[in-house]
Amino acid sequence: MFYDALTEYALTGAEPDLDSLPDSVAIAFELSRPNLDASRRKAASGKRGGESKQTASKSEANDKQTASKKENEKENKIENENKKEDECPPKSPFSVVLSAYANKINPTPSSLAIAELKKYVEDLGQDCCLRAIDIALDEKKTSWSYIKAILKTKREQGVRCLADWDRIDAQREAQKAAKSSKNAGWEPGKSRDPAPTAAAEEKSRKQIEETRRLLAMMKEDDDELHRD
Repeated sequence: MFYDALTEYALTGAEPDLDSLPDSVAIAFELSRPNLDASRRKAASGKRGGESKQTASKSEANDKQTASKKENEKENKIENENKKEDECPPKSPFSVVLSAYANKINPTPSSLAIAELKKYVEDLGQDCCLRAIDIALDEKKTSWSYIKAILKTKREQGVRCLADWDRIDAQREAQKAAKSSKNAGWEPGKSRDPAPTAAAEEKSRKQIEETRRLLAMMKEDDDELHRD
């Protein structure tokens, strides 16, 4: 079905009814169409260039100098047209994400995965989906289920662009730091060893004095025993 649609478009320019085709076939056709369009335009330009050369050859028989000048002008024009036509039109965000997924994760995704990925591109944007793919590669968990879980979580968090993603990550890290500080019994900006209070200093002083008094009494008792 895909090759029939591709052949018909390449030969006649007739576009297939994408709505009636399976999602995988329609998406594959959309990815192939830019290259087909560029090839058809290039072929048409080459044909025009050949006709121009034949006309120039007939003109050379009458006036070589004039024909040579015209030929150069036409060749330059054709060359410029070919350069413009070789430039493929920009890919859609979904095409970019699907190509990245096929190249990095799975070259033959299922039609369900393709449909779900398309929906996430519409909801979160191209950059967020590409970041999820890169995260899966870094974690060595290259499966659609893992990527889908990342995208689902971000969508539930209200992410719609990379700026949202970065902001939520920064908030989560700040909350972790605050919780860690609280569990350690201190707050950021405060010393871990607070200065002793006046009451604590007074208690310590009295304990030292009591210890000295007891030592003095023990010494007196010891001296009396020796005198006896």
